[in-house]
Amino acid sequence: MLTRVNLLVESVSCGLRSRLVSLRLCWTVYVGQRVGSADVTALVTPVKCWFLKRFSRQHRSWICLRRFRHFVVAVNFSRPGFSLFKITIVPMEDIVWHDHTVTRQQREERLGQRGRVIWFTGLSGCGKSTIANELDRQLQQLGRATMLLDGDNIRHGLCAPPERLVEEHGEGFANRFGLGFTEMDREENIRRIGSVASLLASAGLVTLTAFVSPYRRDRDRVRQMVESAGQAGDFVEVFVDTPLEICESRDPKGLYKKARAGEIKHFTGISDPYEPPLSPELVIAGGDDRTPSEQASEVCTIFGF
Repeated sequence: MLTRVNLLVESVSCGLRSRLVSLRLCWTVYVGQRVGSADVTALVTPVKCWFLKRFSRQHRSWICLRRFRHFVVAVNFSRPGFSLFKITIVPMEDIVWHDHTVTRQQREERLGQRGRVIWFTGLSGCGKSTIANELDRQLQQLGRATMLLDGDNIRHGLCAPPERLVEEHGEGFANRFGLGFTEMDREENIRRIGSVASLLASAGLVTLTAFVSPYRRDRDRVRQMVESAGQAGDFVEVFVDTPLEICESRDPKGLYKKARAGEIKHFTGISDPYEPPLSPELVIAGGDDRTPSEQASEVCTIFGF
């Protein structure tokens, strides 16, 4: 029987000229037989798989690769007298949830409101950040306790790209934790934001988020995360449905122009897809004659703020 554990790869030793390549990666692994010297089956991403293949070719280390579902699996790494990985095994059952004395209900009662996540999604330039910002202002005037998470601002800290992290934390840290705009990076970006938004909602705050969040599965995962921590209806998906041509004509940051010129890769709507929600709680028709204040008021009215 396979046992699911966490594998922390702390370093990779080349064994040549005493060179040490710092890696520190955390993988979920399925251990079928012995752990450490051989017979370790680890789920790894295609990027990490490319590294292992390259490492194997350069240093002739014993690394076998095979497919497992949509991931690549690394199996059996060992070689007499050749220290390749330093690993730490952390059983999943050792990671437990700690219950708090103060409950979510008590926090919400103190604030006099229900914690929710209002998730604005749509193309870059569709108006989601503007509407969310105006809604935040209106809710504050109504005496609601709120927090606004905006995609651009989050990229300065929690989900910063490697370029922002490398100077302070070093290249290894930046490459591991920094997020770009590939499909996998976007998935992790939304996972982090979803986790933070869920925590804020659990504290009783009306949490507004404005993120392109182009992939339907990522938004659905956040919905499940938020509602499993509370109740059905705690996650409200608002699709700002603005046609691409209008978003591109606005282009407040000049990003569409750069994307069309090939200067920006993985740009949603141009070189990467956007998957619109199938059944959002609310669709706001962007590009009409209404002001952001009127659009935000619609959200307030519909959801009873």
